[in-house]
Amino acid sequence: YDSDKMLPTLGFGAKIPGTLDQVSFCFALSGDYFDPELAGIEGVIDTYKEAVEKMQFSGPTYFNQIIRYANDMAEDVENSRNSQKYFIQLILTDGKIDDLDLA
Repeated sequence: YDSDKMLPTLGFGAKIPGTLDQVSFCFALSGDYFDPELAGIEGVIDTYKEAVEKMQFSGPTYFNQIIRYANDMAEDVENSRNSQKYFIQLILTDGKIDDLDLA
């Protein structure tokens, strides 16, 4: 359950507008690295469809940066006995992971 229905949505393994000469291993689909949240599942799907048209998928597939980003987000949240929060990270990939030992 997410009360504000905002979902942080990140991408990896792509050349994105403004950096088409290098592969980015952690970027916000919203375009704002410091505010990667999108409005609900519909917002995620719509933004993904738009982003796919603008970026170029590229290897290698490194998870380390995107896992570290999510871990940092979770560490910044305060938990107490009466207020527990949790995070779920879903990673969709073609199956090849080039930094499994670091992830």
